[in-house]
Amino acid sequence: MQYKQDDVRHRPEPGLAVLSDDGKRLGTVKEVSGSYFKVDAPMHRDYWLSAELIRAEDDQVVVLEVPSKEVGDHRMTEPGIEPEDDPFRSIPRMPVIKDEELEEQRARMERELAEQSRRMNRGGSTSGR
Repeated sequence: MQYKQDDVRHRPEPGLAVLSDDGKRLGTVKEVSGSYFKVDAPMHRDYWLSAELIRAEDDQVVVLEVPSKEVGDHRMTEPGIEPEDDPFRSIPRMPVIKDEELEEQRARMERELAEQSRRMNRGGSTSGR
């Protein structure tokens, strides 16, 4: 399937299927308000997403740039402010730590703490003699 990809602002049409980046069908576009669209999510409460999350679209489907497990981080109960009206838009976004990186960081910290504990216990047991 060939998707339309360009740098212009996306404005999805109601009725289009909404897919996550990993191909999971999330629902359909129910309504559009400015640069936000409402997802009609079957068996779940409907929610709004920013059209800035759209990676590609064609006349049948909208594909988001986030995987299904991250969509919840972007859900809104109502449309947000328009991007051009956002006073924080010029502030650079901090990179998000991926789950794998977070686990690696945690494991490294736990190893370092265990090593520090071993060194402290060795030093403490000989100092009392």
